[in-house]
Amino acid sequence: MSYWSDSMGILGAAFTDNPVRVPVAAQFPGHACKMAKIQFDKVFTNPLVLTEISLLLTEYYGLTVPEPQWDAYNIEPESIGQKIKFFPEHIPDIDRSDYIIKTKKDLDKIKFNGLRAGRFGKLVESYMLAKKYTGLPRTGFIASSPFCTACNVYGYENLIAAIASDPEFVHEMLRRICDDLLIPYIRELKAIFPEAQSIMLADAWASMPLINMKIMNNFVVPSIQYLNDHIGMPGFIAMSAGNWGDTYLKYPMDLAEARLKMTMNTCLFALDPDVNIIGPEFYKNVSDKSGVMLQIGFDAALLEKGPVSDIITRVKRYINAGAAGGKFFLFLNNINADTPPEHVHAFIAAVNAYGKYPISKNFDSVEVKTLKKDIFESFVKMKTKDNAEGYAFTWLKDSGLNI
Repeated sequence: MSYWSDSMGILGAAFTDNPVRVPVAAQFPGHACKMAKIQFDKVFTNPLVLTEISLLLTEYYGLTVPEPQWDAYNIEPESIGQKIKFFPEHIPDIDRSDYIIKTKKDLDKIKFNGLRAGRFGKLVESYMLAKKYTGLPRTGFIASSPFCTACNVYGYENLIAAIASDPEFVHEMLRRICDDLLIPYIRELKAIFPEAQSIMLADAWASMPLINMKIMNNFVVPSIQYLNDHIGMPGFIAMSAGNWGDTYLKYPMDLAEARLKMTMNTCLFALDPDVNIIGPEFYKNVSDKSGVMLQIGFDAALLEKGPVSDIITRVKRYINAGAAGGKFFLFLNNINADTPPEHVHAFIAAVNAYGKYPISKNFDSVEVKTLKKDIFESFVKMKTKDNAEGYAFTWLKDSGLNI
């Protein structure tokens, strides 16, 4: 079996009563550029480059989920004309000096302009390339949530002020983002990839204390529910993920319940540092009572700064508390651009040791083998000779890798 089919087996089994190993997904767009030694702006405008280095790093580290690493929060705003800034040394960002939505009259600009708008077409091409290289179906998509899209086309500060002064305007904006942009876009994606079952809506702006529970319950949650009610594709789910801030609340259960609503009661997402502070046991208890999968996001700062012993200890703690019975997933919140590769390898080694089913009842007897890995450059060189995926590797001419 190939690396990719093995990974799909691990991922698929995680949703059953017979899990094999705790699966791991990750976000690492900036890290991918750094590791491939190629300018960021050359990656985020070229789907072949972005897809190939994303998949190469996925295999290099031993991650479970192969996902092209786009700048997820920018794609939908860019498609309606929002200006995006591209940089050689870091991830693209919204031009926050010039939001496309300034007044109510500008709401007419929120519309799906086809797959040729912005980088929609490039994202679709990357999905097709990933499917070709791995041989795996495209089971889901990633996009910016309605609330985060609003923040990025109108401005976070402007949106919060409007929620207080003109809530109907904000509701109308969110409705248009759903009806006129996201729903037709998702339907186009689904027509191209009929096997897809869900879309993950990145929702970092909907975190505490950037918002409060009143805004969450009156604006964020209803926008996700509205999307699901009107998308018109039975069995397809739009789910929100990526918000945090539970520790700012007196009752973290309030946010856990909101998150369940925003996944249509299919999954509970919880991220560090909240999980580390509140305790993974709390989230395991909620997910078990709800009968849903638990996905824990691992601390990006700890992963970057280490030490390795602390990374391993936290992986051990989370798996010990959450993995029993399966339906458990680990997610690296972000592999920051300068994260040492050996820290990621140590994380994966710990997951492979502690997260193998049946989960050991005596973790003290489990050995974590943090073997020294070849440098990424050597791995890429090996892949150019044993190129089962059929990568083009045309980007190597622009890379600082010595191959």
